[in-house]
Amino acid sequence: MGGLLAAGGVSAQAAPQQPSTTYPKAPPLPDMTGKVVLVTGSTDGLGRDVARRIAAAGAHVLVTGRSAARGDSLVDEIAKSGKGSATFYRADLASLDEVRRLADAVVRDTKRLDVLINNAGVGFIFDSTRKFSAEGYEMHFAVNYLAHYLLTQRLLPLIAASAPARIINVSSGSQTAIDFDDVMMAKGYNGGRGYAQSKLAQVMMTIDMAPALEKQRILTYSLHPATTMGTTMALALKVKPRSTIAEGVESVVNAMTTTEPTGTFFNQLKPWKAQAQAYDAEARAKLRVLSEQLVGRRLGPRDIDTLPSRPPQLRTAYGADSLQFGELRLPSGPGRFPVAVLIHGGCWTKGFATLRNTAAVASALLDDGIATWNIEYRQMGDPGAGWPNTFTDVGAGIDYLRTLAAKYPLDLGNVAVIGHSAGAHLALWAAGRRHLTTQSIVRGPNPLAVRAAVAIDGPGDLGSLVGPDAKICGKPVIAPLMGGTPDEVPERYREASPKAMLPLGVRQYLVAAAVLALPDAQAYETAARARGDSARVLSVTSGGHFGVIAPGTPFWRPVHEFIREAFGLPRRVP
Repeated sequence: MGGLLAAGGVSAQAAPQQPSTTYPKAPPLPDMTGKVVLVTGSTDGLGRDVARRIAAAGAHVLVTGRSAARGDSLVDEIAKSGKGSATFYRADLASLDEVRRLADAVVRDTKRLDVLINNAGVGFIFDSTRKFSAEGYEMHFAVNYLAHYLLTQRLLPLIAASAPARIINVSSGSQTAIDFDDVMMAKGYNGGRGYAQSKLAQVMMTIDMAPALEKQRILTYSLHPATTMGTTMALALKVKPRSTIAEGVESVVNAMTTTEPTGTFFNQLKPWKAQAQAYDAEARAKLRVLSEQLVGRRLGPRDIDTLPSRPPQLRTAYGADSLQFGELRLPSGPGRFPVAVLIHGGCWTKGFATLRNTAAVASALLDDGIATWNIEYRQMGDPGAGWPNTFTDVGAGIDYLRTLAAKYPLDLGNVAVIGHSAGAHLALWAAGRRHLTTQSIVRGPNPLAVRAAVAIDGPGDLGSLVGPDAKICGKPVIAPLMGGTPDEVPERYREASPKAMLPLGVRQYLVAAAVLALPDAQAYETAARARGDSARVLSVTSGGHFGVIAPGTPFWRPVHEFIREAFGLPRRVP
């Protein structure tokens, strides 16, 4: 049986009897006349009493919840008390669209926001049936965490303009590590675990945002208010209360007045250690990127650059130019390891991306027992870049694996080339270059044979992208790269465009997301198969161009499985 921790989740009933307890009190709130405080889930339970307490200190309280009747009742109660004031905003946090409308209304109506208290939540703790938000996300994660993440982000300019200010996340002592391979719990639902991971996410958000917020004079805290307070949820779940709502109010007030360092998690009034994952910077970065994707913001290259990655065992040159180098990462164990060559994108042009953009993917594959060789190369704008040197750089970088294999346990019989965006084109090209004639200036003297190419959201047909490339990259890039258009230098396109080079003689895996349209990917697949090649297409159109290379997000998971398939590894998900 499920129930809401705060606004609007159970039918109105008589509040359960509160246990008689004694508990420490927080310092009193200062005079808050002129201050504005938003409390989510404040039409019932803890949120309602927190709103009363803050209004009594003279503040204007923005009351939110699903029930207009309960919201209007609290606004009237506060008005009659003669202390403070309140405005009600109806919002169902199980819908991100309603969260956006709430934020927009607050920004429209309010000139300041001194304190944001993210309190609303759901708790279907004993329910074995997975429930979903309006967007199809697991309900605990959506309401308890994601809605508040989005609300905080949209209100942040207003909060910063009101600084000094505070953001308080009402979490719980019930916390469990987030499984980033199954955040929505599709592989085995448990209501208690769903609740606990959503509450940990609130703590992780608090710690993650704290340093940047402090620079804007915003302090942020998370807290466990009390254990099994006597709320309507306790009545709905038939759970005997172990503490009072008043005790929980003291915990929130303490966070509004504390002088502890920003980012602190409180167990009621005491600073406390949260679950260990909260202090894992890599996990927090994964959660941040996932959250941005789930709330609908398209990730950019800098978002991917900030994803954590493991340091390489070796950073070494494969040629004489300063940009001819790569990073070798090895899995644990004795080897010999299959090898993934990573080629970053960036419109073949300096300033868009570097090998940092594929470092997170290079690191993620280590857990599959795959060694990774992440290469840099000259791009347009770098001295000497373009035809033929951009191509020969990539070829030389791949062929350098022979030198590395003399020292490290690499299986050169099991190499796949993986590229993203412009790097996807280069991956397909590199996989098939050994079939070019020996007179070709881009082939290289002895190309290393590879088993597969994985092209992640990048073109397989250069000629068809001349023209559209200006819209994608902000300027024409392919004709400058090639030294002319297909009509001007057709022989170059025959040696550099993978579709013109078919058959490549290797398995080809194409991921269609934002740049590579699905019809174009399917046309390439048809052409490859007609020439006797093995080719497959994966469509991940909801992930955007960069979500598909963001480990820890649901958009990376199918791409990850695609890569595993390229190496002949078994699937790990249904």
